[in-house]
Amino acid sequence: MKENAPLKQFFCEALTRGVSYLERWFDFTENNVLRVLQHLSLNTLPTFQQLVSVCTALHLTAALNMDALYDEFSSSKAALEHVVQTGESVVDKWMKFFDFQSQGRDVPPNLLQLVSFVLSIPGSNAFQSECFR
Repeated sequence: MKENAPLKQFFCEALTRGVSYLERWFDFTENNVLRVLQHLSLNTLPTFQQLVSVCTALHLTAALNMDALYDEFSSSKAALEHVVQTGESVVDKWMKFFDFQSQGRDVPPNLLQLVSFVLSIPGSNAFQSECFR
């Protein structure tokens, strides 16, 4: 067992170096933009305060009418609750929500602008060669 002690110490030091590297280059705090954007995933019903945190993180509070966004969110809660329960992708959930909202009434413009902005952010900067074949 004593001969394994140097190997164990080596692996512990390597793990410590790896964790410190990740902590140096990546933000794992609650202020991480990706963590804030997770509120729009519709895995659970977001709160209005979570929508405000998304707007704040993306610097959209001046571009959107926050009072109107509150009204739109409040009047759309039932439709959002229904969409949250489906097992579809995030994009499909939002499309279903806006399709439902467009039937018989106006689509909530501030909510549409917020979701459109977030969903237009590419998930990766990797080159997509299959798109050009």
